[in-house]
Amino acid sequence: SDVVLAAAEREAEQKRLIGEEMVANMLASAEREAVTIRTSAEKEAMEKVQAAKQDAIEMVQAAEREAAQLLADAERKAAEGAESRGMAEVEAAQILAAAEKASANIRASAENSAQQKLAAAAQRAAEIVAEAEKRVAESERRLREEIERKTSELQPMNDSSSQANQSVTDEQSVDSSYVEKKPFHKGSLKITSLRIADVKFKEVFGMDKLDPYIVIELNKKKFTTSVAKYDDKSALWIDLDFEFECTKETVKRGVLDIQLWDKNESYTDLIIAYSNLPLRKLSSQLNMEEDVDFSAKVVLKAQGAKCGSVVISGIIVPEDSLIN
Repeated sequence: SDVVLAAAEREAEQKRLIGEEMVANMLASAEREAVTIRTSAEKEAMEKVQAAKQDAIEMVQAAEREAAQLLADAERKAAEGAESRGMAEVEAAQILAAAEKASANIRASAENSAQQKLAAAAQRAAEIVAEAEKRVAESERRLREEIERKTSELQPMNDSSSQANQSVTDEQSVDSSYVEKKPFHKGSLKITSLRIADVKFKEVFGMDKLDPYIVIELNKKKFTTSVAKYDDKSALWIDLDFEFECTKETVKRGVLDIQLWDKNESYTDLIIAYSNLPLRKLSSQLNMEEDVDFSAKVVLKAQGAKCGSVVISGIIVPEDSLIN
């Protein structure tokens, strides 16, 4: 029984040893497998992390490229817009400048044309007046000669006293005023009031309203009225004190020029009409002993046609009256 027990113990010991070895082998194998699994998992995890990092980097780079492209497109469009706006502004400025230049040229041309027509009309009027004065002078000369001839035929040849008396009588019958009063030779002409009426500014110029003033000139001396209110029928300037030097020659050949203008606050003033008054029409009333009031109505013309009238009122004061 001891032998059997010992054999059993040995067998049990062997089995225990074998079992421990098997457990140790199994544990070693499990540890190796666990290491292999862990290493493989770590490797796979690292690969996945690297792949994720690479994907993230590529996504970031793609996003950055797309953002850069979008920014470049936006800047390009903004630049194109700025360039287009600049070109539009330059083009608008050029068009505006061209329009202003054309407007100025048209206005200057119209003013120049009006001045030329006015000058031509004044020149023609002066020529007509000069021709008329020549005819009047020739008629007066012939009349004087005829009077002298008739007087010499009627005078008695044998009575010198009667001859002298008859000469005086004949002179008085021709023009008694020149015997009774001293002939006018120098003084002043004063314009005291002006009135315009029936000015066709709407029909001729297509204007809605008229802000009139008058420029009046004699012997290169000018006066300008204030701007008056035109009530669709007339405008009046009173209490004027426009004084011109007036001589016998002025009365004989002088012409009072009248220009009607429209005041314009935004553009150049526009000449509406013109007229003139030859002073010889007043000569029969003048002498050197008394003041002579006068009032004359003349036609206003525009573009060669009648477009209204102006009444000029004033007084001619001889030099003797001024001294007294």
